[in-house]
Amino acid sequence: DRCPTIAGLAAFKGCKDSDLDGIADPDDKCPNEFGTKENNGCPLVKPKETVVSANLDAEEQDVLKKAFDALTFETGKAIIDQKSVSGLDTLAALLVKRPEYFIMVTGHTDNEGGQAKNQALSLSRAQEVKTYLISKGVAANRIVTKGYGSAAPIAPNNTPDNKRKNRRVELKVYKP
Repeated sequence: DRCPTIAGLAAFKGCKDSDLDGIADPDDKCPNEFGTKENNGCPLVKPKETVVSANLDAEEQDVLKKAFDALTFETGKAIIDQKSVSGLDTLAALLVKRPEYFIMVTGHTDNEGGQAKNQALSLSRAQEVKTYLISKGVAANRIVTKGYGSAAPIAPNNTPDNKRKNRRVELKVYKP
């Protein structure tokens, strides 16, 4: 057991992976931020506070809005709904055309189910979007994913419609 004083996972020899990025905390240079193995557990881009949103023109904003508005998943799963594909294809084409743009994909859930399950599901959904965009030619190092679980609702989780609003993946285009 590499971490005998804390409860951890066998896969990490008894250590925790606080940010669920697949890198044990003792080996993770940014243990509280989702990162990549290539960057020792840290994100490949600057933290959110130090990035500038891209100044998208009206057409590019429309592409992003349509992709976001159409993006849905099978209930309780990280499988992109087929009706979301067209919007994601258009977004991927924009990102391929504009290599100076990066994208942050954040997953969110409602408050149904446990915290750990929601955290994992939200991150899996964000990563599924990343995988799809990569399959369409967007470089992996230009896509950052985060999962917030039920921690950042946009509506109270008190009605089925509000819960649906909270089950979302948000897309933000920026320049580092």
